[in-house]
Amino acid sequence: MKFITFLFVSFIFSNLLNPSAHAETGITVYAAEIGIGKFHRKDNSVHPYSNDHAWKPYILANNASLKTPQIIQNSDSTYTIFYSNLDELLASSRKLAIAKNAKIKNFNIHAHGLPGHMWFPRDKKAENSFGCENWRTSATAEDEENYNQYYGAVSKEEIIQIRNLSNQTGGVGIACVTGLKDWEELAPKYNFKSLLTNDAQIHFLSCVVGLGIMGESFTKGIANLLLSGDGARVQTSVNFGLGDWSMSEGMGFWDYQNDTQLKRDNNNYPKNRTDRQEMQKGSIRIAGFLNGIVTTGLISNRDFMFADERDPGTLSSAHWLETSSEIILPKSVAPKFIRIPGTKFKAKVSTQ
Repeated sequence: MKFITFLFVSFIFSNLLNPSAHAETGITVYAAEIGIGKFHRKDNSVHPYSNDHAWKPYILANNASLKTPQIIQNSDSTYTIFYSNLDELLASSRKLAIAKNAKIKNFNIHAHGLPGHMWFPRDKKAENSFGCENWRTSATAEDEENYNQYYGAVSKEEIIQIRNLSNQTGGVGIACVTGLKDWEELAPKYNFKSLLTNDAQIHFLSCVVGLGIMGESFTKGIANLLLSGDGARVQTSVNFGLGDWSMSEGMGFWDYQNDTQLKRDNNNYPKNRTDRQEMQKGSIRIAGFLNGIVTTGLISNRDFMFADERDPGTLSSAHWLETSSEIILPKSVAPKFIRIPGTKFKAKVSTQ
């Protein structure tokens, strides 16, 4: 009896020390906004991605139409959804989970980003609206055009505008983006929380989604909306993201450090077209449960954001001070227009 008791206590103790013992099984979903899928298609034609390349699942097939949604089963039993709007993405994810009788463990959303937002419409009505004219132009453009604009220089003024935008505390409206409010209104429609495992990892693979006050609010809000277990995490990037052929491991990071660095990068980048040459250490904002409360923190000095269950760090060890790229500038005023990182397009910004 003592021996059996010892084994039982040892089992409980080892499981407490090893949270992975309680890990759930589930499917991995890569979600690519249709324009991003076209970028990777062109990029892959110039520099072919290896089979284990992190961005391989986001390549739109050469013979694919632009009609969405498209649900693809990959060779490694993961799935890719090419989508045009948030409502379509959520509906397709639900359809996939039900069809496979499985919950989603890794949910990776890839699109162009802004602080607390991603650049795609919330639904079909928004997609067809005047405010989404630039997005429609980008989504339907020739692959070559999407590819060329990605490797454009970014001015210091545009970076400062994004930082100013990220630290707005009042109501801000941006044309043709989806933010926390859209997720809060549409996710319950599909009972989306129930589709995720208790230890789900949600990765927003986009520029600056986690930056500043708006980024912190979005990341924490998504965690409150969708997470259900202590091991679950939402991850966003505080920095600009890097994700071309040269970044086979995952999404890298870039940002303004000083004038000399920016001039050097802006001279080299459009010519060399290599993300890896510009990569820096970056910060990932994470949100999850800490002592039963959804909490956020920054994991700094990272090389990549991964699109799988690898956790960049624990909430208890996260940094709570903002990084240098999140300095709140004096008299921070929201710009009237903001350039969408990775594109030539600007979105209108309205304040309420």
